[in-house]
Amino acid sequence: MKVANKIIIMASISLIVVTLIICSVFYSQSRKAAISSGEEKAQVVIQAFDSTLSGKESAAELQASLDKLKSADLEIVDFNIYSLDSQPKAIASMDAAEIGKPADKEDIEAAKENRTVTLLDKNIVDVTTPLHTDGKTTYVAGVQFDIADELEASVDLVYYIIIVSLILLVLVMLVFWLLVRRFFTKPLGVFVRFSEQIAAGDLRADIEVLNNSRKDEIGILSRSFYQMVFNLKHTLEQISRSSSRLADNANQISLISIMASRTEKSIAASLDEIAKNSKEQSASIIESSLGIDEVAKGIEQISMSTEDVAHASASSLAQAEQGRVIIHETQQMIENLVLDSSESVAVIERLGEKTKEIDGIIELISQIASQTNLLALNASIEAARAGEQGKGFAVVANEVKKLAEKSKTASDQVSAMIRSIQGETEAVVLQINLSSEKTAQGLNVVQKAGKAFEHITEKVDSVNSQIINVSAIVEEISSSSEEIAATIQLISNNAELSSGKAAHAAQATVRSMSAMQEMMDSTRSLTQLAEELDNLVNQFQLEVQAAADPETDTDSNEEPDVA
Repeated sequence: MKVANKIIIMASISLIVVTLIICSVFYSQSRKAAISSGEEKAQVVIQAFDSTLSGKESAAELQASLDKLKSADLEIVDFNIYSLDSQPKAIASMDAAEIGKPADKEDIEAAKENRTVTLLDKNIVDVTTPLHTDGKTTYVAGVQFDIADELEASVDLVYYIIIVSLILLVLVMLVFWLLVRRFFTKPLGVFVRFSEQIAAGDLRADIEVLNNSRKDEIGILSRSFYQMVFNLKHTLEQISRSSSRLADNANQISLISIMASRTEKSIAASLDEIAKNSKEQSASIIESSLGIDEVAKGIEQISMSTEDVAHASASSLAQAEQGRVIIHETQQMIENLVLDSSESVAVIERLGEKTKEIDGIIELISQIASQTNLLALNASIEAARAGEQGKGFAVVANEVKKLAEKSKTASDQVSAMIRSIQGETEAVVLQINLSSEKTAQGLNVVQKAGKAFEHITEKVDSVNSQIINVSAIVEEISSSSEEIAATIQLISNNAELSSGKAAHAAQATVRSMSAMQEMMDSTRSLTQLAEELDNLVNQFQLEVQAAADPETDTDSNEEPDVA
């Protein structure tokens, strides 16, 4: 299916959906308007009927009023009046069969709350509302109106709108199709035709028609497509010109091959010299091997002695570490003794302070005792003299008693202080004992340190013996090294000569390898490039005449038929 047809179908579906939505909304609003109209009619009739009530009418009088309304032909389907007693029922109605039937409970409850209830049953609008007399609800009225004509008119109007909309839809789609065909289908058809030609490899098509001045997306796409094709032609022309350079690369390959052959010859000569020198070096190496054997034996003995030295050194290190730890422990012990001595001094000082406090308390007790005796004596004398008036001295006697109690309390404090002094004394004894024990431990630790350092001395002597053995072995190795030196000298001379030849051969080999690698890379690159160029150029059919410059054609003000 073409793009234009898809666009028209989507637009048609959108317009149809919008039309249906509008019709649905219009029908809903028309239905609401019809219901509202029926409700307004019912309210007018009920208000007119309500204005004639006095609240004392009998059921017969109410029925007579309804009969008058029925004869007036106000398009009322039914009019019922319900009582509000314990069992609400219809007491008057335009339909005699409805009289005596119970009222709907929801309608009665709504009337008691002074609310109006509106219901729609098919085409009938039922309005139930309270009737008032002197501001009080006396009855409940239910009026029914037929709104079938209004609803039918709404449906007819909706049908009319749908028909008109369909006619307009056809016209709009026709105009829309013409516009799409003019501004989209034709330009896209041109793109499709040129794209198919280019996809087939034919670049001879006249694409100047795409170089237009349209300002919309189609115009931008046209100019971009034109520029793309022009650049493609230009690129292919450059590729065809580049093919001539392959011949130059082939000449370079031939020169590189000649250089490579000459280099290979030089390598062969150098390798011959290296072979001769290698024979001489082999004889020298045999002589050197004997000396190397002796050196190996000496080295083996040195290795064994070195291992012994290593073990002895490790053991010495461990013993030294142990001695360090022991000395550290001794230091800690001594520090603890110092701290303990300090604590002992502090305890003794506190004992001295407590003793001073005891002296003060004892002195206070003595003073209180003296005052107590004086007060007691004075109280007795004054009480005897005063007689009946001597009751005041009883208070003094009471104070004397309190002072005596304070004296007892002070005595208790003195006793507690004495016990505290005893406890502190015991603590001093304990601290002194602990200090003695720690001193003994420190002595033991120091003794261990002495033994450890003695062991270290023995290990050091062993190390010295091993060093003597190593020295003797080194002397033997030095005597053998003289013979090795002479042999190595001969090897060195030959090695220098061989080194020069080998360096020359290495350089020649490197040049040869580099030249050969360049030749191979160039050959592979040229072969692959030639194949790719042939494949690419063969896919397209280029016209002999070069394409016009797009920079000059873009400024043209004439719009081609494609737009």
